[in-house]
Order: sequence, then C-alpha cells, then structure tokens
Amino acid sequence: MFVAKDAAECFALVIFLCDNYLSIRPEEAASPEARFFDIARRLPQEIQETLCHRAHGESRDLILSQERELAFKKIAMLICN
Repeated sequence: MFVAKDAAECFALVIFLCDNYLSIRPEEAASPEARFFDIARRLPQEIQETLCHRAHGESRDLILSQERELAFKKIAMLICN
C-alpha cells in the first residue's frame, strides 16, 4: 500500500480511488487506512481536502493547486509504472 507523505498526496489517492484508477485490496480492507479512504471517498471534494489535511496534522482547509498538481503527477507516475 502506498503511504501518502502529505495532504496533497492523500487527496490525490482519494481522487484516484473515487475515479476507480486505484482500488483497495480485499486483504487490506479492514485496515485503518482502508477505512479512512472508504469514508473519504464518500465525502464532497472540499471536505476530502480538509480531511486529508487533518489526517496529516495540518490546520489548513484547502490544498493549493500547485501542491495538487504535483501530487497527481506523482501518483499517476506510480500507477503507470
């Protein structure tokens, strides 16, 4: 399982899960991380961003577009390889 190093990567993982580019393996479905992503994918996008920040101990609410773009590129590169 990929571990997000910051809120932007966490958010990118949520989006890729929502769009079915990623999935949670059945053997990992009971883990706390899988439960987090299962809950996050059901929320509106703005709340997903806030939740990702809180999960990383940050007080910000939104992810900057530059941070988001870098995180999406990083995760996309991992998916393609």
